[in-house]
Amino acid sequence: FDALVRTIAPSYEVRYFRSPLGVISPAVFRAVNGREYRYAYVSFYVNDASTELVGTPAVMDKIKSLTEQLQGGAIVLHEMRYKHGGDAHKVDKSGLPAAVDDYIQWAKQRGYRFVSYPE
Repeated sequence: FDALVRTIAPSYEVRYFRSPLGVISPAVFRAVNGREYRYAYVSFYVNDASTELVGTPAVMDKIKSLTEQLQGGAIVLHEMRYKHGGDAHKVDKSGLPAAVDDYIQWAKQRGYRFVSYPE
């Protein structure tokens, strides 16, 4: 993993690690243990990965609801996803940037701040 990241982005330093779905199994623990990574935890999981453009408003509504319920949190959104079959089956996530912009405005109006992880 470290070598792959250095190949793609030589000056990038990996400091945090988040496993798929945030699951830390014994195998993941063994793979990460001993490296200088810290685990990046996500506050809630909204399963946006396979959500098409038409489902974006419902996902963002869920995020807003959970943000209010938990009084903030660390959120993961997926900007690209493929169904089985590669590019021809790419999930349309084109509405996500605008939805995130709307979420940021919504959150700031309610007094939430955006900070670097892990703050």
